[in-house]
Amino acid sequence: MLVTPLGGGSEVGRSCVHLSFKGRTVLVSIPETLASPCPLLCSRLSGESDPLRALQFDCGIHPAYLGMASLPFFDEIDPAAVDVIDFHQTLQVNGIRFWCYTAGHVLGAAMFMVDIAGVRILYTGDYSREEDRHLKAAEIPQFSPDICIIESTYGGRVLIPAFALGRAQELLLILDEYWSNHPELHKIPIYYASPLAKNCMAVYQTYINSMNDRIRNQFARSNPFHFKHIDPLNSTRKHARALQRG
Repeated sequence: MLVTPLGGGSEVGRSCVHLSFKGRTVLVSIPETLASPCPLLCSRLSGESDPLRALQFDCGIHPAYLGMASLPFFDEIDPAAVDVIDFHQTLQVNGIRFWCYTAGHVLGAAMFMVDIAGVRILYTGDYSREEDRHLKAAEIPQFSPDICIIESTYGGRVLIPAFALGRAQELLLILDEYWSNHPELHKIPIYYASPLAKNCMAVYQTYINSMNDRIRNQFARSNPFHFKHIDPLNSTRKHARALQRG
């Protein structure tokens, strides 16, 4: 599966993601803000054998997700040729199955599940799991996706709940390795706020021989549980200071 952001990768709006797998192409969420030609998008679509037949999904009526009429590739499409899909309705085009769920963001906002040859991709823009006075909360899909793509205008801090034993250590290994490989992220701090996880860490740092080959091989260079980019929060005061720094 090749996932290529053609817009919105580092900005609010202009969201456009190109999915390609086993000769099938899906183009997701082309917003109205792409009224001016996007060279990367034009280059990618010009390589398609029939770019107008690439599936395109619109994820709602939010201004950041409006329509495809402004794009040069789509400005001559007859509106009658555009299929409208209802929530939970499953359609299939050229072997690609797709259906959508309510996203809980604005009226009509949708999360699309796309199934390409058995690989499921969940794509959504902003969503909310809290029901408000007029909207339903975002639905939880009955199928777990293999890939989840979230285009969101939210910023700031991220809180990831995890079990203190096992899951926390696995997640911290992933984050520390990723931060090590991406120097541009080093200015963004990572903390874990769990006294139990901190106590468990001494066990993980000691019993390396009980782990898999990857960890044991890495231990020959350095203990992988001595994190370079992650610090524990030892007190509520330190926790508060970390939140203030963002």
